[in-house]
Amino acid sequence: MQSGMTEGEFGWGTNAFHKMGREKMKLIQALADLDVNAWISDVDTVYLRNPIPVGKSYPRADVLVSTDHLGPSSGGLLDRWPDGGTDANIGLMLVRPTAKKLLEAWVPALEVEPWDQSAFNYLLRKGLELESEDPPLYRAFDRSILVGFLSTSAFGNGHTFFVQRSAERPDSLPHALHATFQYSGTAGKRHRMREWDLWRDEPAYFSHSEGFLAAPSRVPGRLLDAARQVPRNGSLASTLPHFELVHYQLRQLRSQRALARALGGRGVVLPELWCGLDRYWGPHTGTFRGADMQLPYRCPADHVLDIEKWHEKDPQSFREHSFLARRGAEAMLHQTLTVQPCSEEEEAACYDGSAPVAVEGNVLKVLPGRTVEQMRVISFDADLNDMLVPSPAELEDMKTMELYTSIWCCVEAHPGHIWYDPLADLVPHTDRFGRQFNASWTPLTGP
Repeated sequence: MQSGMTEGEFGWGTNAFHKMGREKMKLIQALADLDVNAWISDVDTVYLRNPIPVGKSYPRADVLVSTDHLGPSSGGLLDRWPDGGTDANIGLMLVRPTAKKLLEAWVPALEVEPWDQSAFNYLLRKGLELESEDPPLYRAFDRSILVGFLSTSAFGNGHTFFVQRSAERPDSLPHALHATFQYSGTAGKRHRMREWDLWRDEPAYFSHSEGFLAAPSRVPGRLLDAARQVPRNGSLASTLPHFELVHYQLRQLRSQRALARALGGRGVVLPELWCGLDRYWGPHTGTFRGADMQLPYRCPADHVLDIEKWHEKDPQSFREHSFLARRGAEAMLHQTLTVQPCSEEEEAACYDGSAPVAVEGNVLKVLPGRTVEQMRVISFDADLNDMLVPSPAELEDMKTMELYTSIWCCVEAHPGHIWYDPLADLVPHTDRFGRQFNASWTPLTGP
């Protein structure tokens, strides 16, 4: 198209972002002028099944469009509006030439609403009313076009697919996903797709000059129970079980990073994280309004970590939690040393770090309570919070851990966000903003 657009980040809401929207609309109009039915998708969309048969199933529809709906889906290919419609998301849609009247009004509407998606929704909802129950199709834009809203069970958004995990439900038939509702830019979207093995990496991604260190998350049931049972009323106090749950895992990650450095600078395979509260851009009482999910939940890494900043600063130092299970990692599975804690019966003959030890069947039995200086290992089958005690190497990593941890949002306050504190278990300590904690950590909003 020779649009002259940047090949870097657009940045939501920037001039480049709005220019991109205009160029996208020109492309859609050009395809309509060529009398072509076009599936249009943003670059952060992944197709899991061929969508063309979906369009053929609804030949009367002028537009089939995805949505930002978060509640329960119909389970079919189309959702009902407004129950399952909410805002249309133009990042994934089928547009037929018969929608020309809407397309011709779209560009002028940008003079009032510069965001192409908001302008589209404004036009679409003019005179929006039900045309048929089965399938659910609607007259839109002053009854000039017929529109269907693609269901989130089949065409998931970034929350329904990655957070609510709709694709794992027995009635789901996922066709595509659009990586919206995330918090770490392009790097965060790519990371989420890697977590689900939906991103194709080059072989070099599955190698590291020093190797990798993996330590799957081990979360005590008491922390999960506390996060599950707390009354969620939006108060600051009600967030504490969530932070205790996440901070326990950040302590594990802190130890893992210290071990990786002590072992010559290995790459860290992140643990899969559990969160007690959903993440949003404003105040809430546990989840996005209407979200169909249970708490606590397995959360994407960008709900806790600043993946964008970590990728910018040191992309070779970490990999997604599913890394060793992905296509491309098979060869490494034959080069893995697994470390397990000793039982009481094995303690007398257990490795205590004072001398080299024989490895049997790629498994090494180790006494708990070691320091990183005593360990030369690759993979832990244990809770690092039990295996290791804090060492100077961990404390030296404090500033980096603070750099790579993010915020939770939000309680009803100004500001309402709360920063994760990777040293929350240490008393006393000072956080990244110079706030002194002389007793147990408590949530503080801002800055």
